[in-house]
Amino acid sequence: MAVARHLYTTIFCDFIAVSKPTFTSPLKDQTVPEEESVTLECELSKPDQKVIWLKDGKEIKPDKKRGIIPKVEGTKHSLTIPKALKDDTAEYSVKCGDEETKGKLTVEGTSEQNSPEQATSFPLATTSLCSIIECAQA
Repeated sequence: MAVARHLYTTIFCDFIAVSKPTFTSPLKDQTVPEEESVTLECELSKPDQKVIWLKDGKEIKPDKKRGIIPKVEGTKHSLTIPKALKDDTAEYSVKCGDEETKGKLTVEGTSEQNSPEQATSFPLATTSLCSIIECAQA
C-alpha cells in the first residue's frame, strides 16, 4: 500500500511600512552681530539620518580652521559658526533625501553701528576744552 505524504510550507511575510524622515523642526531665520557665535538647528522625525548642509545652494564642507563642523545628536542636526562673518550672510538649507528645510542667516557688521549718518557726540572734556578756548579768545 502506498502512502501519500503532503508537505505544506507556510511563508510568513512581515510588511513594514517604511516612512521617509521629515523635518519636525525646520531651520529658522536668524540675525546675529558680526564675530558672535550662531548655531543653525533643525530636527528630523528619525534619528541618525544623513543630511547635507548647503549655503546658497552649495554644499558646506567642514572647516576645521574656523570650527564650522556639522553635528548630529539623535534627531537633532546643527551647524555652529563660532565667529560669524559678514560673508556668512546667506540662505542655509538642510537636505535629507527629498526633504529640505531653509533659513536665512544675516550677520550684521559692527561698522554699520557707527555709520556716518548717525549723529556724532563728543566727550564732555572735548566740549569743555572748546569752550575754554572760545572764552580765552574773547
